[in-house]
Amino acid sequence: MTAKAVQAGSARQWIRLVVLYLSIPLVLLLCGGDFGWWQAWIYSLLIVATGIGGRIWAERRHPGYADYARRVHYRLMPGIY
Repeated sequence: MTAKAVQAGSARQWIRLVVLYLSIPLVLLLCGGDFGWWQAWIYSLLIVATGIGGRIWAERRHPGYADYARRVHYRLMPGIY
C-alpha cells in the first residue's frame, strides 16, 4: 500500500467522520423544529467537539491505529467495507 493510498483513505475516513458528526445534530435540530434554540446548538457543538476531538486525540496518541483497525476488521468481515 502506497503513502498516497493511505492518505486518500485517511482523508476519506475524516470526511465520513465529519459528515456523520454533523448529521447527528442536524437531525436533532430538524426534529426539534426550532433552529433558534440555543441549548440545542450548544449540545450540537458538544457532540461535534467530543466526537471529532476525541478521534484527533486518539490519532495523535496512536498514529496509524485507525488504518490498522480497518484492515483487521476487513479481514474478519470482508463484505463490510
